[in-house]
Amino acid sequence: MKLDFDKVFKYIIENAELNKAFQYYTEHCNSLTLPYHNLNHTLGMIYHIICIYENSRRRDDYTFKLEIGDLHILILSALFHDFNHSGGRFSDEVNIHNAKEGLKSCLNSIYGESDEIKYLYSVCSLTIEATQYPYIIEDNDLSLYQRILRECDILIALYDDYIT
Repeated sequence: MKLDFDKVFKYIIENAELNKAFQYYTEHCNSLTLPYHNLNHTLGMIYHIICIYENSRRRDDYTFKLEIGDLHILILSALFHDFNHSGGRFSDEVNIHNAKEGLKSCLNSIYGESDEIKYLYSVCSLTIEATQYPYIIEDNDLSLYQRILRECDILIALYDDYIT
């Protein structure tokens, strides 16, 4: 299976806020070229999230239907889940802290501070926490967002060129 990055960029470009967030991410993230937690890894996660979203919208055998707002939250969470990752130099607790701080800075620079943005940050932050390894949230306690993000984080490692 080939990752369709054109599909990823289509979704990002068509949404002004995601486009700004992606621009912030590429301009401020210092871990884009790490051997694993890199831009390719992040784009691959976003691709799988988009596939889950599209399938949830058109297939009756899915037990859930994601809305466009859900997709926005999941893409933002995926985009920042490894922001300024240490590449193994520090614990994942530090990496998750860096990710959440990067998300906060991005949201504040795009939107400013408001109750709506505080809520968006809160939801995305909780979603990002599901990727901290060793896992601090048990599988049975994951929200739908957290489960999707964690599964997409793992799934990308199954591709032949995942380190690229």
